[in-house]
Amino acid sequence: MQFDLLIPWLEENREGLSVLVHGLTGNDLEDHTEHASWLGTAVPLKLTVFDT
Repeated sequence: MQFDLLIPWLEENREGLSVLVHGLTGNDLEDHTEHASWLGTAVPLKLTVFDT
């Protein structure tokens, strides 16, 4: 699976950047919160852009 190869590559090459990794389930709010993982330090997200 490409995703399994992508995460180690991102971790190795993010050069100190914070990277939000999430799937696409069709629920953007949940994708960016409940179903998300951070590489590096988590950054506050402006979640008001998502319709609730």
